[in-house]
Amino acid sequence: MKFNFRNFIAILLLGAPIASATAEQRYVGGDISLLPDYEAAGVKYRDQSGKLIPDLLPWLKEQGMNAMRVRLFVDPSAYTGSDKDPNARQSLEYITPLCRRIKEAGLDLMLDFHYSDTWADPARQWTPKAWENLSDEELYAKIYEYTKESLQHLVEAGATPDFIQPGNEVSYGMLWGKNTDPESSLKKTFIGKSANWDRFGKLLRQAIKACREVCPAAKIVIHTERVAQHAVLASFYDKMKSLGVEYDIIGLSYYPYFHGNMDVLGKALAELEKKFAGKEIMVVETGYPYKDGISV
Repeated sequence: MKFNFRNFIAILLLGAPIASATAEQRYVGGDISLLPDYEAAGVKYRDQSGKLIPDLLPWLKEQGMNAMRVRLFVDPSAYTGSDKDPNARQSLEYITPLCRRIKEAGLDLMLDFHYSDTWADPARQWTPKAWENLSDEELYAKIYEYTKESLQHLVEAGATPDFIQPGNEVSYGMLWGKNTDPESSLKKTFIGKSANWDRFGKLLRQAIKACREVCPAAKIVIHTERVAQHAVLASFYDKMKSLGVEYDIIGLSYYPYFHGNMDVLGKALAELEKKFAGKEIMVVETGYPYKDGISV
């Protein structure tokens, strides 16, 4: 199997500690969404001494990790764009056994809803094919229904998420429309139209409503990627407040080769902690080259 660095992203769940009933808790883990494929391809894992690791998840827990992230696409088989990626394959059916394994290993589970048939990020937030012809009012109902049904399925399978991301890197909104439709950009929040923000806010509130109903103990993460643009980052979370989006954790992407060195991240964390004192902060997505060459 060809290794694709982009699709086996290590994540660090950092920042202010999450308070629990007994003590403050910090999280560290990784995105293991492709683990079933690696295992099916015969990949073997070994510890530093060269000893074979028979089951990766319990071993990761032994090393001090305590949470794993898994992404979810609506129907990855339906995406036909020129940028189709075979690694964007995590349907609900695909992830259910993996999520159950994570929970059985005693690890917390972060579920990352992409609300798309393919990667959702600042450059693309394409509406799933099955939802493309829905009106905005119908989309508000659909995102609630889909989120609720997906979570109920996982709960019934013994894989209740502990953290839920209702959207992936959503600085510019979500569910823009078809990737072939030039008018889809009108749905992007960065254009600044209040209607776009209002639409986005309602989509988020509907998704979060479903999360709270099915998984009331789960922490809700609103995930953005504007770490290097501190004013924009703060403005986004100010907007979440004005839109009535109720969440628990500010989730960030941080890639040093895109965003800059660790000082950039440190400043962003410090400013967010000061401005949004009631929110926890996590770096939920990051990556770093396996070879030297980039200084942080």
